[in-house]
Amino acid sequence: MNKDLYGKIYEVSTDILRNLEKFRGEKTIDKILKSKEITYSNLKRIKNRMENDELENLGGQNFKNWLEQKLGEDRRSIHKSKDVKRKSGVANAFLKPHSKDDLVRPSQRHRKASERHNTWSDNSSNFNLKLESRVIEELQIINELIKQI
Repeated sequence: MNKDLYGKIYEVSTDILRNLEKFRGEKTIDKILKSKEITYSNLKRIKNRMENDELENLGGQNFKNWLEQKLGEDRRSIHKSKDVKRKSGVANAFLKPHSKDDLVRPSQRHRKASERHNTWSDNSSNFNLKLESRVIEELQIINELIKQI
């Protein structure tokens, strides 16, 4: 839903800019004061920082209230438009249209984990047989080495 807001740029009102003057020195605030605008992504980032105990460095409560108002307005408007589409009969307006990939490859069957990895598995029903055959192979190798000595 909020992907529709990425790239949106918000104009910062003069009241908020005046309030932010008190917080000059913070890199984020200085950038907003210089450009007089802020992107949706940066609004979200600042809000997160404010919620993590940086409220007093990033514009205070007035700026946070403005920020939450802007985010809330836009999120609600997108939700309302999609909800209206849904109620009017559009198949799920909250999902983007897509088609399934037909990557079915019948030549490649799914293999068991024990077949994919050359490991001994306790979950395998043939565990004892595998263990026995492996031990026999190793004993044969040891016997051949002993014969060479």
